[in-house]
Amino acid sequence: MLFAKMEIEVKDDEKAILDCIQYDDFLTSDARSESEIEWKARRAYLSRYEAKEMFGEEVADKVKSVL
Repeated sequence: MLFAKMEIEVKDDEKAILDCIQYDDFLTSDARSESEIEWKARRAYLSRYEAKEMFGEEVADKVKSVL
């Protein structure tokens, strides 16, 4: 009989964040397979307040209101 000793990695915690995204709100660079993708982009809708907090007042003033 032949026995082998192996180390097995055990993860303490793992989470997956799932988002439902409309297909025309998601873009990637041209690629033939997943490993060739250079960049990914996703459209995110922000309120004027959220835009001000993230990018500053100058950018928030240029935002057109959708509502």
